[in-house]
Amino acid sequence: MPILQPIENYSLSQHLEFMRKCNPSTCLLACILGLKCFEAEVYLALLDKGFADVDSIAKAVEKNKATVYRALKRLEERGLVVKNYKIVRTGGYKYIYRPVPIDSLRNMIAKRVDELISEIKTRKIE
Repeated sequence: MPILQPIENYSLSQHLEFMRKCNPSTCLLACILGLKCFEAEVYLALLDKGFADVDSIAKAVEKNKATVYRALKRLEERGLVVKNYKIVRTGGYKYIYRPVPIDSLRNMIAKRVDELISEIKTRKIE
């Protein structure tokens, strides 16, 4: 099971900076799962495509490939993306990335929301 970084590991200024740059759905996904907004953007772009190589994703999110590789690595570590390789006709191979199924994402989000609600319930009222 992937380990999701708790939201509290980001400073308030980091959250505000992430939120400033995000659209609402990307920001919500990032906030709940403890991602950076760009990582959520990469995941959503990949979800739209179904599967893609780094070149296609970089073009879709209008960033360089190195930045996209870092985001994909982090998404893979968190269990949101699966990396496979494809043999190229001219020789060699390239990596193809697939998002986890939407039901898996839904379960991850529901689990994290339940954790957050539990945390809120256990806080002492002062």
